[in-house]
This record gives sequence, structure tokens and C-alpha cells, in this order.
Amino acid sequence: MYNLKSFATVANESTIKESTKIKKLVEPYNFVSNNLYQGRNKGLLMAVQEDKKFKEGAWATFRQWSDKGYKIIKGQKAVTVFCGWHERTKDDDGNLIEPVKTPKFASVFNIAQVENIKDKIKEDYLTQ
Repeated sequence: MYNLKSFATVANESTIKESTKIKKLVEPYNFVSNNLYQGRNKGLLMAVQEDKKFKEGAWATFRQWSDKGYKIIKGQKAVTVFCGWHERTKDDDGNLIEPVKTPKFASVFNIAQVENIKDKIKEDYLTQ
């Protein structure tokens, strides 16, 4: 017989298991490097995933998708993420200047925005 305490424990364990499954599916990561997105990028990409109803958390730049042989569906819009700081120590003529930090950004696409991704992934893994 369950008492209130044991029911709460079972319910809590079940919730933790379910949220862990969901986190693995939805948490944004780079498809090529397998690195998880952090900070603002993570929040931004999770919000876009929810808004666009993307089921997977796999993201990559246009070039990363292209280098792997995938194509972005025509008309899809990228999400701009912050990549860090780029430090310039030379001007356009090659002269040394005082270091200047400028932000670096990248545009990423979700795996749901890639053409025939399931067929292509199956093909890639079956031919190995």
C-alpha cells in the first residue's frame, strides 16, 4: 500500500527520469562538434526550438552542414548565436595596432531545416 510519502517519491523519480529524456532530446548542441550550447545561446536556441516545434536540439552552421554533405531547405532562416570575442592586433594594412576586441557571431540551422536528413544519415551510417 502506498502512503503519501512513497507516492511523492515515486512521482518525483518518474518526473526526473522524464525530464532527463526530454533534456537529451531538446538541449541544443552542435551537430558536428557535439558541444553543448551555453548561456544566452542555449536559452535562445531552446526558445526557437519551442517556437518552431523542432523536436531535436542539433544545430550547425551552413558550412558545417554543407561540409557533411547536407543541404538546408530553401527559404529557411538561421538563428544568430554569439561565438566569443575576436581580438584584432593589426589594421587592414597589416600595421600593428592596440588590441581591439570585436564580437564574433555565427548563423546556425536546426537539423529540422535540413533536406532529407533522415535518409542521408541512414545512408551515411549504412555505408561505413
